[in-house]
Parts: sequence; structure tokens; C-alpha cells
Amino acid sequence: MRILLTSHQIDDVERLCKRIILIEEGEIKFDGPKEKLSQLTNSKRSSAVEVDAVHAD
Repeated sequence: MRILLTSHQIDDVERLCKRIILIEEGEIKFDGPKEKLSQLTNSKRSSAVEVDAVHAD
């Protein structure tokens, strides 16, 4: 039996899945075992924050 899980919560995906497919703008960027993905990313995670304007006081 196979189940398709879609999520933006990578912690949940890594905990629940053996195989991960990353899709960006409709294009497959990675398809393989979660261990290989963590090797490619060196297990480092980052986040981005978009700011419209910065005001200095």
C-alpha cells in the first residue's frame, strides 16, 4: 500500500516518509530516499523572511 503525503512541514515528512519528492514550481527538484536528501543539504536548514520595508528610528 502507498500513501501520498503533501506537506511543507519537513520535520513531519522526514519522520514519516522513506522517500521524498521535492517539487518547485511544477518541476521535480529531488526524488529519492530521505537519507540522500539530508546528505545533499548537509542537514542544514534555513529560513527566509520577506520584508516590504525597513524603517530606522
